[in-house]
Amino acid sequence: MDSLGAIALTKRLRSVTGLELSNTLTFNFPTPAGIAEYLRTEMAVPTSDAPAWETELDNLQSALAEFSGSHTERSTIEARLKALLARFTGVAQAPGGTDSGADLEAATADELFALIDNGTPQSDHRADDHRDDDHDEKR
Repeated sequence: MDSLGAIALTKRLRSVTGLELSNTLTFNFPTPAGIAEYLRTEMAVPTSDAPAWETELDNLQSALAEFSGSHTERSTIEARLKALLARFTGVAQAPGGTDSGADLEAATADELFALIDNGTPQSDHRADDHRDDDHDEKR
C-alpha cells in the first residue's frame, strides 16, 4: 500500500470508528489482522468466547448501573427482575417478595421446629443436626 492509500484507509477508519488514529496506522500494523486487533483493543470489544447470555447479563448490569430513573421506575424494574428470577429458578414469589414455595402442610415436624427455633426452614436431615431435647419430648 502506498502513502496515499494508507492515509485514505486511516481517514476512513477514523470516520467509522470515531477513534483518533495516527496517519502511520497502516505502517505500524502492516496486516489487516494487525489493524483489526489494534482497533478491537482501542474500541474495547471483548474477544472472549463468553456465552451470549453472559454478555447480555453484563449489558443489563451496565444499563442498571447507569440508570437514574425515579423510585417508581426502580421499583418496577426490581419487581420484574424478581419475577424473572423466580421463573428462572422455579421458586414462586409471594406478593411481599417472600418465598411462597415453602409448603407448611408438607413440612416434617423437624422442619417446623427448625422454622420456629431459627426462623429458617431445615433443609436436610443429617444426624448431626442441632435439635433440642424438648422437641423430642413434645412429640
